[in-house]
Amino acid sequence: MIANLDPHSLRVAWVHLDMPALGLDWHDGFVAHDLITGEQWQWGEHNYVRLGAGGQPVHIIHVRRF
Repeated sequence: MIANLDPHSLRVAWVHLDMPALGLDWHDGFVAHDLITGEQWQWGEHNYVRLGAGGQPVHIIHVRRF
């Protein structure tokens, strides 16, 4: 889960994942499925996110291998 707790501002960040903790190798990719919106992205170890004002304040991600 990734959340922006500031209801008044858009926040952007890079999310860095511990891939072995997810059962993946460091250079693996996976499908990140947002359980709230149904959107899907191809993610890896480093991922750009935008959350907040004018968009979704949170992503709840289900990790699925390609």
